Amino acid sequence: MQYQIKPASAVLDKNGLTISAGWAIIYNVDAKGEFSQATYQYLPVGVGLPVHAYLEASKNVQDNQAIIHNGQQWTILKIYVVPRFTQS
Repeated sequence: MQYQIKPASAVLDKNGLTISAGWAIIYNVDAKGEFSQATYQYLPVGVGLPVHAYLEASKNVQDNQAIIHNGQQWTILKIYVVPRFTQS
């Protein structure tokens, strides 16, 4: 019996279609392009990535930054939080 320690990785062609079935780490964004999660997905031959999904990862960011994909590349934006004031 052969053991497959590492699952097969999907291979996509220049048009974004799978030419060799396998697993891929997919980086998902919401409709506005903000990163939401990374998932493992199995891609059979002949399919592309799901909508709002990318194969390339963003670099790590700090807590006060947002990760946005503009359709071409990842961009990092600083988040400005307005402090809340309480009445005494």
